Amino acid sequence: MSKPLKLGLFVGAIAAVINLCVSFLLGFCGPAVALAAGAIVGYLIGHTAFDKSQAAREGALSGAVVGLLLLVSQILAGVSALTVARYLPAQNGWFHPPAPSAPPSEVTLYYLGGIGAGACFGLIDIALAALSGFFAAHFSAQDAPPPPPPVFE
Repeated sequence: MSKPLKLGLFVGAIAAVINLCVSFLLGFCGPAVALAAGAIVGYLIGHTAFDKSQAAREGALSGAVVGLLLLVSQILAGVSALTVARYLPAQNGWFHPPAPSAPPSEVTLYYLGGIGAGACFGLIDIALAALSGFFAAHFSAQDAPPPPPPVFE
């Protein structure tokens, strides 16, 4: 397994747990987790790469891996938040989940909306994590050392 994939999975797993908690409470804060996690993995890649172009490629790849894990956690957070909201006592306001005795079609649409919202924010997470991984790796990588001067005998 390549280094960008390993780092992306490691940082992505930690970020997915954090994102699951954050997005469960407030779904639109997930992209902030994606920016931070992508930047962290890009920084780690940048310090081990040989040149800026290699670092940028590997940073974008590992950031995209982080983003994919965040997509899954965003969908899980959306569905779990809707499940909890469905069984809370009725509240006055704009959000009215279906009752536990609602027809199956209404319940299905309710959860499909949560999956769709989670997927939408998850796609944003992928893009933001890949971009922040790209830029963090590019700017944290060292320039390639100049080639040694030719030796004339």
